[in-house]
Amino acid sequence: MRVNIEKTVTSVQMSSQQIRSKCDNLTAEISKMRVVPTYRVGIEIAAAILGAVCLILAAIVAAGVLAVGCICLMPLAFSLGSALLTFAVTSVVLRQGELRRERCWRSHALRWNSFANDLYTALETARQKRSPRLPSSVSAQSC
Repeated sequence: MRVNIEKTVTSVQMSSQQIRSKCDNLTAEISKMRVVPTYRVGIEIAAAILGAVCLILAAIVAAGVLAVGCICLMPLAFSLGSALLTFAVTSVVLRQGELRRERCWRSHALRWNSFANDLYTALETARQKRSPRLPSSVSAQSC
């Protein structure tokens, strides 16, 4: 990729330091973010465990191994167990989508950071080429 550093820069475009600071701010912001909140993982695990327990109890009651006083507990346990397991599985699937977006965002931010470094290096090189260097004896006499 070639960058034309001789091109005039309009005042609307950002300077290299502004691009660099914006990219640094974005990188710092994304570094502070947690990937997935820890309480959410705990809720998913608890829902999966409770759902499995409800389904197992409903299956035991349906098989006649465990006698209960009210027959309506079996469909209630089946529906509660399936709802909790559905919630846990859906939450895990959605979390994977969030993680995928997070990785994509980090990759994008790293590419911007690399671009800002390249731009800053190119501008510094152009400034050094444009400004004539004074010999050390001339600069000492001017003081």
